[in-house]
Amino acid sequence: MLEHLNDTELGTLLAAVTAETERRRLRPTRGKAPKTHQPEDESRLTSGQQNAVRAAFKAGVKPSAIARQFRISQSEVRKALAKESR
Repeated sequence: MLEHLNDTELGTLLAAVTAETERRRLRPTRGKAPKTHQPEDESRLTSGQQNAVRAAFKAGVKPSAIARQFRISQSEVRKALAKESR
């Protein structure tokens, strides 16, 4: 559809899109989608914290209790436990 616009119409369309983007306070993207997830290997826990999580699990503490105790998410607990098995 854009192929059928002449230069004047295309310029008008570009100006309208730019004005609407500024009105909505959106930033134009450069063709890349924003990153929405962290890679699996990245963890917010230090190696000492990961060791403490693993030790607590080996001592028989449930993952949900470990998460509460260390004030971290259960997914972080699972990541720390999964890292040990690799």
